[in-house]
Amino acid sequence: MQREAFQRLQAAIFAGTITTVVVWKLDRLARSLKEGVNVLADWCQRGVRIIAMTQQIDLSGPVGHLIASLLFGIAEIELQHAKERQAAGIAVAKQRGVYTGRQRGTTKATPARARALRAQGLTVRDKIFGTTIHACKNKGLQVT
Repeated sequence: MQREAFQRLQAAIFAGTITTVVVWKLDRLARSLKEGVNVLADWCQRGVRIIAMTQQIDLSGPVGHLIASLLFGIAEIELQHAKERQAAGIAVAKQRGVYTGRQRGTTKATPARARALRAQGLTVRDKIFGTTIHACKNKGLQVT
């Protein structure tokens, strides 16, 4: 996970300074079933009590662990269904000629950054907007 606040929370839990974690919704804790179950298992082994506010669940104890696993599973299924619905909607829009792709200017990298990378010798094939750092390092280019 690349979440700074979550990393700080994990560090505090590992240090033993936090004994109770209160979350708004359990699905906000992790991005997938496997990740969520692993986080909960790790925290419970360390004696951390986890409380989900909106679901009104205290996840301490074996029954709480079972409920957490079920909720993460349902959340993961819903995420997968949302991705499938989005892909189906895009396919229908393409058939009707309505879908034009991503709006211009909505990329994460700025056009100036793309031009600078191209000037260093990177091509679109090197995934300028994807795994740029790895592609740069593989070509021996400086990454700033």
